[in-house]
Amino acid sequence: MLRFNLEFLLRSKGIKNGFTHLKINGFSQSSATKYCRGDMSVLRLKDVEKICELFHCTPNELLEWYPDAAVKNIENHPLFSLKKKEVMANVSKGISTLKIDELEQVEKFITDLKSKKNKP
Repeated sequence: MLRFNLEFLLRSKGIKNGFTHLKINGFSQSSATKYCRGDMSVLRLKDVEKICELFHCTPNELLEWYPDAAVKNIENHPLFSLKKKEVMANVSKGISTLKIDELEQVEKFITDLKSKKNKP
């Protein structure tokens, strides 16, 4: 089963109040509530695009796959890439405990990673 998982993305980005963040960025109160709770039955593509633009992500980062028990060899299934790893959500928490010199190393790593990403 596929589920909309904005909570995972919010934790990964270090955003504590997703509802307020969505409201400030133009979502209605009811939409912000539904998206933050993950209890909607319909995803509007316009909203998915807006969320992706807001959080600088792809739809794959908003969806999480919970395979049915009948699915065999889930590691080989194309949807397996939508299974989230909790480690990623703990990055911002881990960064908050680093010393200044360690943060400088993280900043250098991020800068290097971005420059590799932007090279043709």
